[in-house]
Amino acid sequence: MREQRVVITGIGVVSPAGIGKEEFAESIFNGRNTIEEVNLFDTSFVKPQMLSKIKEFDFARYLKKEESDHLSDVSMKSVIAAKLAILDSQLKLNKENGKHVIDSVEPFDIGVSLGTGVGESIDIETMTETVVKKGWKFVPEPLLRRFHNNDIAKDVSDYFGIKGVNQVFSTACSAGNDAIVYAYNQIKHNKAKIMIAGGAESLSKTSIIGFLRMNAITHELCCPFDLNRKGTTPGEGAGIVILESYHHALQRKAHIYAEIAGYGVSCDAFHLTKPDGSDMGGPVKALIKAVKSANIRESDVDYICAHGTGTKANDLMETRAIKHVFKESARNIPISSIKSMIGHTGGASGALGAIACVLAMQKNMVPPTINYCTKDSECDLDYVPNKAREKEVKIAINNSFAFGGNNTCLVLKKDRSIDT
Repeated sequence: MREQRVVITGIGVVSPAGIGKEEFAESIFNGRNTIEEVNLFDTSFVKPQMLSKIKEFDFARYLKKEESDHLSDVSMKSVIAAKLAILDSQLKLNKENGKHVIDSVEPFDIGVSLGTGVGESIDIETMTETVVKKGWKFVPEPLLRRFHNNDIAKDVSDYFGIKGVNQVFSTACSAGNDAIVYAYNQIKHNKAKIMIAGGAESLSKTSIIGFLRMNAITHELCCPFDLNRKGTTPGEGAGIVILESYHHALQRKAHIYAEIAGYGVSCDAFHLTKPDGSDMGGPVKALIKAVKSANIRESDVDYICAHGTGTKANDLMETRAIKHVFKESARNIPISSIKSMIGHTGGASGALGAIACVLAMQKNMVPPTINYCTKDSECDLDYVPNKAREKEVKIAINNSFAFGGNNTCLVLKKDRSIDT
């Protein structure tokens, strides 16, 4: 069978910047900061941190009590984001045997591919604290069913009665991008008709301790690429996209947001947290592979959604990698970091970045890097400081350069020939 073109037909977002694509778009294109000091835990454990946390989110608006009681926090975010994406794609849901089944597509032809950094760590923390304080016999039975990382994909499949491929990627900050790449290949090679793909993360003691221990957290606002940047700010959320073949989308007269044109992946094999910033390092190789895979020229790229964590090492490495790969074109490409607004959402960050790229194409507008005040002579590209910019975006790249040296660059294409 011939290879399939793969397109995005649905978007679902649960984030501090809003629930659903409209709220998310309104927030990021208006440069709204969602980062503030939060007393998430007992302050005797750790002092209040600058975090990006979802506020006043009523799960009951989207899930009935009996549908959510057994779900962890990160699984609820995943299920709701998936539901929003499915509805946005105009796929119909029918209630069958307690499942919300996608109409007109065989369950075995639909798959789920999600990414997460620390997964169900909130439940693992609760279980551990219970064992330490009371003993193992007092661990609530529901916790035993929901502390595995693979539960987020399993729970999405279970809610929608999906019986095809079911995968979770736990590749730190590149997990969301990796999950989309895997789903892309399933569609491209005729292994599935529809894939639900993206990433999800919750704020937890585990994730915050990790960032603190690596000295990666700032106690101020996150200001990627700024001379005075001091680190990142943890966040939470879920981003889900619906992928299907171009042919299948045309058949059902679906709205096509964008096409996945290609990708590049690599591993630094260098250091847990320090990126390989050499001219032949992993980020450079991932970008070169992405451009080649998409069969585009460096000058064709209209926007790069940067990994842009706000740490000294990451932002300098990413700037150097872009300059090395795109050469003279690098200075003409708008680059921005949505982490300046929503924090570092871990396994969800790649998926939310991909969604930001798609929305940039839809709105012909590039989101800003906020909190940018002082130029860094070494980070000297166009970071779209503080205010969104009108620009036609036909081709965008979404960068994920993760802890452990996992690098994934996703190329998205908006072409008039695929509009429906």
